[in-house]
Amino acid sequence: MLSQQFAVNRIVEQLADTDGLYAVNGPPGTGKTTQLRDLIASVLVMRAERLAELRRPGDAFTGQTHRWSTGTYQRSVASLKPELVGYEMVIASANNGAVENVSNEIPALESVAAEWREEASFFPEQGRLLLDGAPSWGTLAAKLGNKGNRSDFRNKYWFGPPREERAERGEGMRDVLKAAASRGFDLMWWRESVARFRGARQTVQALQDERQRAYGALLDFNGSDAAVTTAQEAVLSAQQDLDALRQPAAEARAARGRAQRDLAGPAGRRAEHRRHRPGLTAGIFTLGAAQRDWQTEDQLLAVAEQTARAAYEEHTQAAAAFDRAEAARRGVLDEARRVLQAAEGRHAQLRATLGAALERWDTFIPGQEERGERTEEDARELSSPWSDPEFTRARTRLFLAAMDLHRAFIEGAADRMRKNLDAAMDVLCGDAPKTLKPEVVLAAWQSLFLALPVVSTTFASLDRMFTGLGPRSLGWMLIDEAGQATAQMPVGALWRARRGVIVGDPLQLEPVVTLPHTGQQALRRTFGVAEEWEPSRTSAQRVADRLNRYGTWLPAPQGSEDDRVWVGSPLRVHRRCDDPMFTISNEIAYDGLMVHGVHRDDEYAVARRGVWWPVSGGRASQGKWSPDEGDCANVIVHRLVDQGLDPERELFVISPFRDVVAGLRAACAGLSRATGWEPCIRPRGRKPMWCCWSSARAGRRQAREPGRPLPRTC
Repeated sequence: MLSQQFAVNRIVEQLADTDGLYAVNGPPGTGKTTQLRDLIASVLVMRAERLAELRRPGDAFTGQTHRWSTGTYQRSVASLKPELVGYEMVIASANNGAVENVSNEIPALESVAAEWREEASFFPEQGRLLLDGAPSWGTLAAKLGNKGNRSDFRNKYWFGPPREERAERGEGMRDVLKAAASRGFDLMWWRESVARFRGARQTVQALQDERQRAYGALLDFNGSDAAVTTAQEAVLSAQQDLDALRQPAAEARAARGRAQRDLAGPAGRRAEHRRHRPGLTAGIFTLGAAQRDWQTEDQLLAVAEQTARAAYEEHTQAAAAFDRAEAARRGVLDEARRVLQAAEGRHAQLRATLGAALERWDTFIPGQEERGERTEEDARELSSPWSDPEFTRARTRLFLAAMDLHRAFIEGAADRMRKNLDAAMDVLCGDAPKTLKPEVVLAAWQSLFLALPVVSTTFASLDRMFTGLGPRSLGWMLIDEAGQATAQMPVGALWRARRGVIVGDPLQLEPVVTLPHTGQQALRRTFGVAEEWEPSRTSAQRVADRLNRYGTWLPAPQGSEDDRVWVGSPLRVHRRCDDPMFTISNEIAYDGLMVHGVHRDDEYAVARRGVWWPVSGGRASQGKWSPDEGDCANVIVHRLVDQGLDPERELFVISPFRDVVAGLRAACAGLSRATGWEPCIRPRGRKPMWCCWSSARAGRRQAREPGRPLPRTC
């Protein structure tokens, strides 16, 4: 989607080489997790570019080794070189569900397109251990946070299952590294992995350059058309200016010719007169009269000649001026014609480039989107500019090559990585000495992030988990569901990171603040803090949005003192709810900004459309539970089962309230007896046969599960 592309591109452009913060406003169903996956992939490719510069994996370490004892075990951790750090990624949230969702979705095999599942492999067995046996393509992310989660992670990922179960379930990462170290370092494999990555990188760069040229042609095309028009107008104007001189120039030349002829008579007569000047003898015999008469006539002839010459010179200068003007205007015309020729050539070249681009990439070119019945703006938002299949496949291959290079590095430096990760597990679980220096703790964490690129935690557990880490220790802090966090919650997380990406929606659930309003007011007045910073009045997302130069205005929530609220870099395409729920929410909360991206082209034999069933019964409600709604739900569920719905795979009865779930269980008891499936509440672990689901995040469950949910709203 366009808004996701924009957000990821801006994040990488602004934060790849510098510290900073970027806010993304992501309402439900707009692809926040997808955007985070794209960003994570970009960061891992950037780190792979650094790994590819190493002659061998062992060169990644500085040679400075830190040592300590944990009980009877000796630990050592070697620091990574500075160019290999800064890529650590932490996903933090106030919401346990958000942390768990992201951590489980990213490494799941089903998150990878079917065509790439055989090639995607980054220690998949260990990933499967972390997902409790669910298929995984790699150990890309893990849920940490509280001590129980961290200990569970160490047992599953590092030590693995009991020895008698390893043949079936797989080994822990520690044993994988021991086996790799025993095989020894394979320099050829390392070089081949580097070459594959560089080749994939060059392919992507070449394809990107092609599309960049097409994009440049697209930007320049309208300008080139205008340039041709301007050049044509300049040629016409120059030609007109030249044509305007032709008649007066010709007249000036004709006048010069007449003046020249007019000069010839007086000049000739005077010349002839001067040849007959009286001599001395004539002067003596006429007592000087002959000379006086000659001089008088000569003076008259001189005046006539001078008058004719002056006229000639005047007309000559006028004609010369016209000659110069014509030459100048002819030069302007020639230059205008040259500019026109160049503009027409450039325009033709751009037209050819765009024609070839349209033939290759068609609707992936901005402005060429398939509209159908949608508006131009909606079609643009639903598009993925320049992400045509060829480029997308090349970028996917680049990411897979980057992960293969990470694996080659870890196995190529297996002995050192095993020792570093042994130490990191002590630090992670709080078993390392409390006296360790911050740089030692950081070195252990940095090694863990090489093997496990992304970890997640709640804000409540983050400080304890990263005890000993100082400011700017971590590379990336990705804060999810920031609209549910107070502005104060992520301070410690952001303090420890160089870059922060804040994702959430301030128009959804507000932060839960246990401190009474009177207590907030007292603290605010005591420390001279403005009222807008009260925890109950703003969220981390709202504060982060204010820092983003890219965004838009939305109507403020009801009851707010402001008329509108600024949201940063909004994700606009919603791909979860059907109508009318989408349209209702969009108009109420988002001022029509959202774009409906749900497209279902598969026919569902049991229920081919969503149905809204209004219930208005006479029996009294019991809290949130309405017996009349329960009767309707019972009828609907039985109808669906009778029509062939498989409750083992396809039935979820969803409600946001627990007392409704309890009532639904009783109302649907007949189905349980008829099918043999027992309903459950908030199942964990393996997928349930069928369930009555109670969760404030029911909508997200609806989006992920393959079945047909039966929502209950009120």
